[in-house]
Amino acid sequence: MQKPILTKKLFREYLEITLGVFMMSIAIQWFYVYHSLVTGGISGLAIVFYNLWNIPLSLTNFAINVPLFLIGFKLMGIDIFVKSLYTMLMFTLALHLVTYVPPIHPSLFLSVTLGSAIVGAGTALVIKNNATSGGTVLIARLLEKLLGRFKVTTWILIADLVVITIGMLVFGIINTMYAVVAIFVIAKVADMALTGAQNSKAMYIFSDKSEEVSQALMKSINRGITSLRGKGVYTGKDRDILLCVMNNSEMIAAKRIIKETDPKSFIIVTSAHEVYGEGFIPLEQK
Repeated sequence: MQKPILTKKLFREYLEITLGVFMMSIAIQWFYVYHSLVTGGISGLAIVFYNLWNIPLSLTNFAINVPLFLIGFKLMGIDIFVKSLYTMLMFTLALHLVTYVPPIHPSLFLSVTLGSAIVGAGTALVIKNNATSGGTVLIARLLEKLLGRFKVTTWILIADLVVITIGMLVFGIINTMYAVVAIFVIAKVADMALTGAQNSKAMYIFSDKSEEVSQALMKSINRGITSLRGKGVYTGKDRDILLCVMNNSEMIAAKRIIKETDPKSFIIVTSAHEVYGEGFIPLEQK
């Protein structure tokens, strides 16, 4: 039996990509264009062209991205290419359609915060579904392939810095400083949207009283604990390393319990941005 071309999962992915590009487009049109905020990427370059020569953002996005996609076809697998091409075309269409939406004339503060939050959330929807709208990401992949001196992430940074520098020369240093803040907000919101807003902690506990510590923790904070076998290189002694994932409030209680049970314990606490399973986010939701 032949599998259907359009599955429910694929439909949801394209729906989320479409929502993401429209969120990005309306935020760029409402917030960034109004205050001339150039945050990098082709959209940032499009804002420069719009202010200098009144060229529509959608036209710049299309004119620059089409040759990039033609050149970069071999750098992407067919699935990524099709999704990215759809994203780029839909982004171009969205940039055109949102020009018919009445402007709201927001304050600069709202543009940097709310506008960037919307762009960040829209960007996360696109990235989450394994797509890209082209622009500096595709330029970076081409430069990495042709020159190979830096990683693709470094090339993205270089390409965005070039666009931001152009924006600074056209709009001045103050606008550029606000744009840098906007970039930070975009990155933080996109990261939260992709990894989840939860801020769980992973605690590693080194103790000569591992059994007593683990029992005290399980009784008090009701979290599962994993015992890992380890060996001290200096002492040559085998010991158990306890691993427990918990939330912030539980971590405070856990440190108190460990201190009471074994004051000589050695503890390492790290952030765990994505935790799935019992007691956290159900795995079937992902």
